[in-house]
Amino acid sequence: MESKDPSVEPTVAPNASDTVGPADTLASLEKRLAETRARLDELNADVEWQRREKKELDIEIAVRKGALELSEGRARTRKSPAS
Repeated sequence: MESKDPSVEPTVAPNASDTVGPADTLASLEKRLAETRARLDELNADVEWQRREKKELDIEIAVRKGALELSEGRARTRKSPAS
């Protein structure tokens, strides 16, 4: 808020370079858009990496479960009394 006292001068005098024109606004928005797209690309790459990691872990779990079932089946077969 400006003071009505003529002895008090504003700390910064407005001039033409202080005003932001449409070209500056557009450039600023384009820069923000480019930054946002770059960040989105990074996040998409991270999501894809996490999906691959999860798939690999799911496969490893399935293999281990299968191996466990096979070993349990063999153990039961050995413990079965011969008929």
